[in-house]
Amino acid sequence: MMGQYRIIGNLDYVQGHLRYGHFELYVDKEIWDSMTEDEQEEYIKDCGELIVDDWSIEDYGDIYEIVKEDA
Repeated sequence: MMGQYRIIGNLDYVQGHLRYGHFELYVDKEIWDSMTEDEQEEYIKDCGELIVDDWSIEDYGDIYEIVKEDA
């Protein structure tokens, strides 16, 4: 039976800049609407997931390890 491998090439380093991002989360309307703007901002930072939307990679190192996994 034929299959596939997932191949991962781990790098020594990645160099660049994170440009833009946002926090994302789901919260009950009642809870959200009862908070002040300051409380909302703190809640987002504490409970939200940070998503990086844009980045710039300027350089990367050598592959130091190649990992093969069954897909």
